[in-house]
Amino acid sequence: MKKRNFKIFSLIITILMILSASSTVLADDGIINELVSVPPSSGNSLIVPFGGTPPLTSYVWNVATSGQYNFDGSSVYGNPLYTNYHFVGKTTYSFMVNNTSSNDVTVKIISSETGKSLYTMTAPKNCAAFFDFSTTGMFYLEFHSPAFLSNGNPFDVKGYVR
Repeated sequence: MKKRNFKIFSLIITILMILSASSTVLADDGIINELVSVPPSSGNSLIVPFGGTPPLTSYVWNVATSGQYNFDGSSVYGNPLYTNYHFVGKTTYSFMVNNTSSNDVTVKIISSETGKSLYTMTAPKNCAAFFDFSTTGMFYLEFHSPAFLSNGNPFDVKGYVR
């Protein structure tokens, strides 16, 4: 009986996490795109086993025409987070990643065409990191905590791409 109740409870939590995964928050001067991590799952599920998924190929943010992209997210379970969009429009981009957690966070620039990492940097714990990157291709960002801890290594990041 306990096992069945736990499965039902887990299913309800999973559904609630899926429903909240696509939310955005309006800010005073623009949209802040929420990054949401989902818990690991097993079996056949729409959830990727180790967290959020890369953006859909149709989700493209042109930084030159749409301006700065802001993000804000938490990974409660330590799973990877991804930006909601692929980025295009410029040849040199500026990034700020404010890591407000007690763990370092690895930030990867991923090629949308190949899925391979173009650049990797670390945002130290409780610190903001600024960096520039030049590319003519489309890309997205991946955030993850490099070390796995018993608490799942949760982390919080916010920042921008411009």
